[in-house]
Amino acid sequence: MPINADYEYSNAMKEYEKAQTDEERLQCLKKMLSAAPNHKSSQTLRADIKNRISKLKEKLIKQKKSTKKTSQISIKKEGSSTIVLVGTEHTGKSYLLNKLTGAKTITGLYKPQVGIYDYHGIKLQIIEIPSIKENFDQTDLGPSLSAIIRTADLVLLFFNTPKEKSLLDHELEKAEINLPILIYNNQKNIGDEIWKRLPIIKVQTKQPGKKPDYPLVSLKKGSTVKTLAEKIHKDFVKNFKFARIWGSSKFPGQALGFNHVLKDNDIVEFHIK
Repeated sequence: MPINADYEYSNAMKEYEKAQTDEERLQCLKKMLSAAPNHKSSQTLRADIKNRISKLKEKLIKQKKSTKKTSQISIKKEGSSTIVLVGTEHTGKSYLLNKLTGAKTITGLYKPQVGIYDYHGIKLQIIEIPSIKENFDQTDLGPSLSAIIRTADLVLLFFNTPKEKSLLDHELEKAEINLPILIYNNQKNIGDEIWKRLPIIKVQTKQPGKKPDYPLVSLKKGSTVKTLAEKIHKDFVKNFKFARIWGSSKFPGQALGFNHVLKDNDIVEFHIK
């Protein structure tokens, strides 16, 4: 039977899906319960929400009790996007981090290790998470490491066997981590594979009569010519006439306006008054 949930419930559910912490999820669940219809056909829904609220409260209480015993760690976000390397033991996480970023990592160190990967001029932050084991979320660093993973844009998954893959899936699900995942399989073009799955694009700007500028500029997917102009300089917006686009335009160098949606590898030449 339909439950006829209104827009307030739908908005609360969207907020829950975007929540980054257990505290935020708890508040969203309370909003969902308050907004959920209260009639016979919605009893199952309300019971499910109450059960989730109860479990989250218990989890938060346990976390508060163990705060003094639990190690806390955080990592400042850098670059245009963040990728986390998550996997079981002896799967090549440190090797790939070293290869892509040149970071001098220590294998087996039980704390995150960080490097910056230069992908065609775009800086990407890569974080290696210590090897995942059963009940990972209950270890001293588990909650902190889960929080670091949630802030990323992509999980690069490492494992040796199907059993290890199942373990990783289970532990990520328990930690309520829901991010795009790319399975690492010694791809030669791993940099390109990573880039395709990130929520950003790279574009080049150029001045009339000159070669494209370097480094490239990163933008969120769906960004327009106006978005790029705002990022470069406010005068580009104020004095904008048109932009010539090479790449996503119908023909090379086509003159287009503010609303044109840019694509990866576009070259943009601004013309101002």
